[in-house]
Amino acid sequence: MVKRIERLVLGGVVCLGAAMGQAGVSVEETTITLPTYAPGGYDKTPVFYTGRVYQGAQGRVYPYPMQDVLHDVKLDETYKYLTLENRWLQMGLLPEHGGHLLNFTDKHSGFETFYRQHVVKPALIGMLGAWISGGVEWNFPHHHRATSAMPV
Repeated sequence: MVKRIERLVLGGVVCLGAAMGQAGVSVEETTITLPTYAPGGYDKTPVFYTGRVYQGAQGRVYPYPMQDVLHDVKLDETYKYLTLENRWLQMGLLPEHGGHLLNFTDKHSGFETFYRQHVVKPALIGMLGAWISGGVEWNFPHHHRATSAMPV
């Protein structure tokens, strides 16, 4: 009985892989230059629980360093940019900003599904301070997770 289930699962995986192979998905790594307001460096001292409440959650961030200093100087910064696309959709990811989904476009209509931010300007609403608006971020286990602005 177990062998039969294993064969069914394996067959399903093979069929799914074949179907995905027909979709014609391409992945490309390039660079993108965006105007950037760089945050200050990370605090070198580890932050243990200080009683800080963060959007209804306890502010326990150890072992991650705080990044709660922002600057108002705008510079052009070049980032890695991953493009994933098929015949219907095109999406762009910024791996240096926690895998942030910068854009998600319907290629047929040219419609941007999410707001596309054209500048990187952190705000102090993330769990560690700096957080970048626009697009989509991957949040687990908490919204604006601690590593949302860290490289993947």
